[in-house]
Amino acid sequence: MIYLFLLVFFLALAIKFDFKKSPGMGRTGKSASRWYNFALFVMIVFSGLRYKVGGDSISYLNFFSDIPYLRDLSKFNFAKAQFDPLWVIFSSVCKSIIDDFTFFQIIHAIVVNTIVYYFIKKNTANRFTCILIYYLIFYVYFNMEVMREALAICIFLLAYPYYKEGKWVKFYICALLAFLFHSSALILFVLPILKNIKIRTFTFFLLILIFVLITYIPDTFKLFLKLFIFNERISSRFNSYSIIKSNVNGMLYLFAIYFLFPAALAYFNEKKLGGKLQFKELYFAYFLIATITVGFSGFNRFLNYMTPFMAIYFADLLNKVYQNDYYLRTKKIIITVVIAIAFVPKLLYYFSDTSYIVQGTRRYDIWYPYYSVFNKQENYKRESLYEGLFISD
Repeated sequence: MIYLFLLVFFLALAIKFDFKKSPGMGRTGKSASRWYNFALFVMIVFSGLRYKVGGDSISYLNFFSDIPYLRDLSKFNFAKAQFDPLWVIFSSVCKSIIDDFTFFQIIHAIVVNTIVYYFIKKNTANRFTCILIYYLIFYVYFNMEVMREALAICIFLLAYPYYKEGKWVKFYICALLAFLFHSSALILFVLPILKNIKIRTFTFFLLILIFVLITYIPDTFKLFLKLFIFNERISSRFNSYSIIKSNVNGMLYLFAIYFLFPAALAYFNEKKLGGKLQFKELYFAYFLIATITVGFSGFNRFLNYMTPFMAIYFADLLNKVYQNDYYLRTKKIIITVVIAIAFVPKLLYYFSDTSYIVQGTRRYDIWYPYYSVFNKQENYKRESLYEGLFISD
């Protein structure tokens, strides 16, 4: 029920401050800023004070006892550690202040959500619509699941101005820091090569060629990847991503969700709404990762780095539709349909059947019901799903 309550809360803020623009309650006024900061506080508290909510969170909780204090960090064997170096150091700093995983969760929630909110505020006037999209699509995932990768993504958000302005020394320093939090940030080192490639007819033919190569000559694709892999942990992780393939129906679904739908929105925004191509430096990179994802569904992990940018683009587009007089009669229907299509992948993910692991369960049991540190409860289904989905992988 609390998840639904938060959804209604964020939806109300988006309607009031972005879509309706209530008199005296402008989106950039003091009242809007107070509500924006309060929404940030709510998200920090909700994720920071959870108790064993999320599969990866249980793993990090179990690992926390093995984290050394700062005074013992010099003796820690980083080469054989399960997790990346900066994650261990970050955990160690928190543990040395207060040896409690709840404190660590709170600090993590503060860092991740503050950076996401700052990035949203800097890049869109439709910030309340954007935090609604954030909550719907990747808030739970960033805060309660991919906690290490979320920190790497947040570093990328802070580094984006360097990427946009071509300040490569500063950008690569940030990319290195992100990589030391999570190995998936290796993708950031490739982005500058793709920055100036425009989306044109030739580009789409190139993407089709890449899709054919990775789908029908997968060993060639894996050989190419090995050129960028230089340690055992990264190698095993990339191998696990590259072996996850979809059948024909799965490929069509991934193509529609990750490629066709975003391309249609970009066309609609530019040609019908006259919108600017925001974040155009990332367009080709996004569609390249999406193309690889269609062939190897495990690569959708790298789309996480694009999600905050897509959320802002999406929020601006929805508000343009709402404010456009041409769509006066159909705007609510268009907005509802577009949001529904965008949320379909997450909805299917949350409701996917996990009965093959624990009878009568679905994936949402990892996050629902919500327990806080004030009413600590053990959940058999969640613990069993964690063991089946995460430990066995």
